[in-house]
Amino acid sequence: TCIYMSQLVCYSYYKKEKEIKIQLQEIYSGNFGICVWPSSDFLANLIFQNESIFQNQVVLELGCGPGLAGIAAAKCHAQVILTDLNNPSTILENCRYNCQLNHVEQETRVVG
Repeated sequence: TCIYMSQLVCYSYYKKEKEIKIQLQEIYSGNFGICVWPSSDFLANLIFQNESIFQNQVVLELGCGPGLAGIAAAKCHAQVILTDLNNPSTILENCRYNCQLNHVEQETRVVG
């Protein structure tokens, strides 16, 4: 049996005094973790600072984990395909949950 630990984390980004928040559930278990790497946080900020580049574009995120960068692109009005391993299935289930939590499920598709 696996024991899962999860936490809800809020990431905040600022663009011209406007705060943009993304909430993510991160899950930890045994040999794997579904957590945000610093590079994903950096990329999400870069996406928000260059929002016009992503508007009406199709974005593919490889190895999305909890989906931070892809969710940022979706909030900039991109259509986003988020991908990761489907083993364990918790990875993709958690990413789908995070898309719903941030109200971007219409702009995103999560696949393994």
